[in-house]
Amino acid sequence: MKNKLEITLQTIHLGSARRIVTLAFNGKDVAYDFLSGIEKFNSQGFKAIKTRMRVIAENLHYENQQIFRNLGNNIYEIKIRSGLRLYVFLDQLDSSNQQLVIATCGGKKNTKKEQSQDIRRAQQLRDRYLQAKDQESTLINLIKLPYES
Repeated sequence: MKNKLEITLQTIHLGSARRIVTLAFNGKDVAYDFLSGIEKFNSQGFKAIKTRMRVIAENLHYENQQIFRNLGNNIYEIKIRSGLRLYVFLDQLDSSNQQLVIATCGGKKNTKKEQSQDIRRAQQLRDRYLQAKDQESTLINLIKLPYES
């Protein structure tokens, strides 16, 4: 019998057009850990990323090459001037008409090599999610914000 995989999508912002979530596999949430670290050690950077997420969540067809850029292969980066990057992809759950912006991981643009590794990691997490999403043994939990019904 295959081990069940549990995917948790933790809502971090709900806009009128999109829901922004972090992606966890069996409790391991790389993007949430990244954002928590940024919030703790770089409050200005965290506020800037949250502002970018709010704008993206309110506009279904938002794309701004300076702050929300398609890197190819359905991977986008949310970036701020200090070099922080949050890598996301877009999806939609069958039970919802709302588009999801799924955060996979983040990093700093220290070097091209490190940035390439972060993008590869985002692609691997996206691929793992998409493969697991269609498996019967996969359990997907969408955690809503406290004020949602």
